[in-house]
Amino acid sequence: MSRMKPVVLVLILCALIAVATSIRAYWVQDGVAVCTATGYPAYQEYPTITSDGAGGAVIAWQDYRSGDYDIYVQCVDAAGNINWTTDGIAVCTATGNQENPDISPYGIGGVIMVWED
Repeated sequence: MSRMKPVVLVLILCALIAVATSIRAYWVQDGVAVCTATGYPAYQEYPTITSDGAGGAVIAWQDYRSGDYDIYVQCVDAAGNINWTTDGIAVCTATGNQENPDISPYGIGGVIMVWED
């Protein structure tokens, strides 16, 4: 039985390597533009990112396109496709500045966001 342990361990290691080499993002070279908005001037700052649970990512940032900092979010799938509205979805555009977003995964595909207001 002691000879079987190294063989089983090697088989498990080979299986893990095979799975790991087949999991990779198929995004385009030089990346994907998450937001290209222009405006007042449009500063997109302090991005934060988390997994969408399906090989993609959800990205949040503070954005100055309206003259105050607001919070925006965008989802990019595992293939590098933008899933939501061009230049992101406004999460909070209340009067004054909303800054320093943070994002964490929640369940399958969900996220929890916080920011300073």
